[in-house]
Amino acid sequence: MLPNFLIIGAQKAGTTWLYDVLRHHPDIFLPDTKELSFFNGHHSNLERNDNFVRLGPGWYENFFRFRRDERAVGDISPMYLCDAEAPGRIAQMLPDVRLIAVLRDPVERAASHYWMAYNKKHVAGDLDTVISRNDEAIVVRGLYGPQIERYLRHFPRENMLILIYEEVMSEKEAALGEICRFLGVDPDLMPGSNIDRKVNPATSYRMPWLYNASVAFAARLRAIPFLSWLPRLLKRSGFNEKVKALNTVAFDKPELSEQQRHALRRFYAADRERLEKLLGRKIGAWPQ
Repeated sequence: MLPNFLIIGAQKAGTTWLYDVLRHHPDIFLPDTKELSFFNGHHSNLERNDNFVRLGPGWYENFFRFRRDERAVGDISPMYLCDAEAPGRIAQMLPDVRLIAVLRDPVERAASHYWMAYNKKHVAGDLDTVISRNDEAIVVRGLYGPQIERYLRHFPRENMLILIYEEVMSEKEAALGEICRFLGVDPDLMPGSNIDRKVNPATSYRMPWLYNASVAFAARLRAIPFLSWLPRLLKRSGFNEKVKALNTVAFDKPELSEQQRHALRRFYAADRERLEKLLGRKIGAWPQ
């Protein structure tokens, strides 16, 4: 069994919240691992990711073997949206898949992404430097127009549901209903108890090396067929959450300065017009 829907991104645009909520719907199956990142050619830090070539479709399909009779079977991997290789690979393997993209104000997305990368020691340079050089992994990733167009070269528009993050967060039940209808499942079966639960809050790490090592180690285990069950067992046992709780501290994300905000808004202005033409509407939830 392979997935019949993908949530392709964007990064820092509520995909963890969607994963947490949608997996409680009785007619939706999502694997224990949120980000399988099978189709993207590069990791978030732009290092090469070759799971598609090296591990192959059998490895990917293995994550969905516990599906029972759920109608919607999905994979939530936010790197799929911005990765140039992902649309073609997805079309090759899942030609009829339904695609959901959630787009966040690119200015706020870039800031959120920077502080996440900063706390994980994944970025060199301060935020001003990252903005001034139009950093490919952080700033350029908010140019949504070309990313959506790449998918439209492979998939019909009716196979794509494109949502605006700020609208989703302000009308969560309505957005979840739209997603359920798009996936062909009953919106009334969506449990409402965890809709407002905050997930993936801004955090810093006491030992960033431990976080990075644990992520890399889990990825290596998932790539070994006879050990791929171990990360899932550790997650289900609560071990991952205990380690995370010991290693994380709350982080108050600094606000963008007016100068930083203006520079980013100017950088994204033309792409916003391009995106609004693709969507056929103005995005009122994003400041001009």
